[in-house]
Order: sequence, then C-alpha cells, then structure tokens
Amino acid sequence: AIQDTAGCVDVVAGALADKNADVQAQAHQLLVKLCALDAASVLAKADAICEPLDKAVHKKIKEGTAKDDRAWDLVRSALRAVLAVKELPGGCPRADALLEKARAKDKLAAELAALAK
Repeated sequence: AIQDTAGCVDVVAGALADKNADVQAQAHQLLVKLCALDAASVLAKADAICEPLDKAVHKKIKEGTAKDDRAWDLVRSALRAVLAVKELPGGCPRADALLEKARAKDKLAAELAALAK
C-alpha cells in the first residue's frame, strides 16, 4: 500500500505535464486512483493538477483525425481524470470550470456525454 499519498500526488502532478503522451495517460489513471485514496491531497494540489489537464483536454487535434486515434485517447483519458477530480468531496471549482469550457465545444461535449454513459 502507498504510505505517502501526498508525495504521490506531487509526482503525478508533475507527470501530467510531461511531454510524452504515454506518461500523461498513465498519470491520468493514477490521478483517478488517488482521488479515491486521498481526496484532500488531490484538492490541495488542484491548481497544479488542473492546468496540465486543461492543456491535454484542449489540445489541438487535426481536423479529420479518427476518433480511435491516440490523440483522442489522450483527450478522453484527461477528461476521465477531470471528472474524478470534480467528484471529490467538497468539489473543485477549477475542475468545474474546465468541464464547462469543454462542454462549450461540440466534439468535447460529445466525448463527455460518451464517458458519462
């Protein structure tokens, strides 16, 4: 079991901003798990977490890119992480704002609707 979840949140927050998409995707999965384990530590780092998630969610994807492309996989992964942060006890206004911004864009709104099913 993880002893220092707060330290883990710091590492994951750094990995969210990594240039490598595979590292980011792993960080998204870890963040979802950390939300369940230690909500307080995740909320304490909400700003450091939401900024790179915002960039991942709103990353420019070339027009005509297939929905099963890796670029879209990363966007969906980031959206799952944002949804996990949003559901934390006490809420996270930054995650709420990020989701509202995403819902304003048709393609992202469609992805969010698919994830909600």
